[in-house]
Amino acid sequence: MPLLTTNTKLEKSLELGYRTFGIHLAPEKLSGFNVCKNSSAGCRAACLNTAGMGAYSSVQKARIHKTRLFFSDKDMFMEQLIKEKLTKKATRIFFIFIYFFIFPKDTILNSFC
Repeated sequence: MPLLTTNTKLEKSLELGYRTFGIHLAPEKLSGFNVCKNSSAGCRAACLNTAGMGAYSSVQKARIHKTRLFFSDKDMFMEQLIKEKLTKKATRIFFIFIYFFIFPKDTILNSFC
């Protein structure tokens, strides 16, 4: 199962000469892991986890798997991420966390971006 995915919004970066991919992770209530340490109750209530393609159970399962892999085996997660980046020749990788509409500055992967 690939870690990196794309969507219509990310594909718009092709017009600017960038191939951009994202990583969608599952919220704590589904994965058991808090990926948004500073999320508020309001943010969690308005979570976009099931928006768009997130409405499909297969997408939810993939997001939960990615989240659990990150927290249970970070080395394997990062190894797979690097392999995918090289394979897909990504010029940028954005980490998209379901709780946030915009990219947060306090995410657990912020230092990797």
